[in-house]
Amino acid sequence: MTEAEIFDKIVEIIDPLDPITQETVVRECADIDSLALFNIVFFYKQEKGLPLALNDLITCNTVGDVVKLIASKQ
Repeated sequence: MTEAEIFDKIVEIIDPLDPITQETVVRECADIDSLALFNIVFFYKQEKGLPLALNDLITCNTVGDVVKLIASKQ
């Protein structure tokens, strides 16, 4: 998957009320809570077989960081 496809899937999983971009800060976005992050990890781990854990997201500051992390696990 390309980074654009990963971003689009993250937006689909989160289903935000307000638009998000790759520059959106995870901790400042009301739409990105622990359940949303869990759902992202669950999708990429279970559906795509990527070695991804919730702890991996600790270093992610922005949605773009999450995208890059997922891309690096492919």
